[in-house]
Amino acid sequence: MNSVRHRKRQIVRFTLIDTPVGRIGLAGSDQGIFNVNFRVTSQDRYVELLEANGVEVEPDDGSVFQAGEEIRAYLSGTVKRFTVKLDLRGVPKFSSAVLRVTRQIPFGQTSTYGAIAASIGAPQSSRAVGNALGRNPVPILIPCHRVVAAGGKLGGFTGGLAMKRALLSLERHAIDGTVVRPTS
Repeated sequence: MNSVRHRKRQIVRFTLIDTPVGRIGLAGSDQGIFNVNFRVTSQDRYVELLEANGVEVEPDDGSVFQAGEEIRAYLSGTVKRFTVKLDLRGVPKFSSAVLRVTRQIPFGQTSTYGAIAASIGAPQSSRAVGNALGRNPVPILIPCHRVVAAGGKLGGFTGGLAMKRALLSLERHAIDGTVVRPTS
């Protein structure tokens, strides 16, 4: 008898939240949050995006909802540190190292691409650090907005420079045009 194994598709839960910086999509697995998306145009489009990875998608009122509540509280200035679990299993090794260091940057402080490169033992890889942060699957939860270029220039951000300025301003950074003074 030929036995066929049926693999159960992974269940992904999601929610959309409206915030002062726009609508944000959040998705998570049983391991934690793996997607924070600033470019959500509709629930249907976000579900399509998630389903493209071969997963089963369901609305959530649990851990994903909790992440949304923490992000809202952060944006209102009442939360400075996130407690939700993250699922970064699909992140390449170099990017994972960059994200681990970036996650440790405290509220109200900044670092530079070069400082992060040096801290992971790759001092000549500032550009690669920037590319890794550009693919950060969970911006805000891993605060890549706190990373600026040498000399304090903003650099890039998944949500756009206006959002990066808004997030840094929320954290009380003095922003003079496109310049932020790094603290490390």
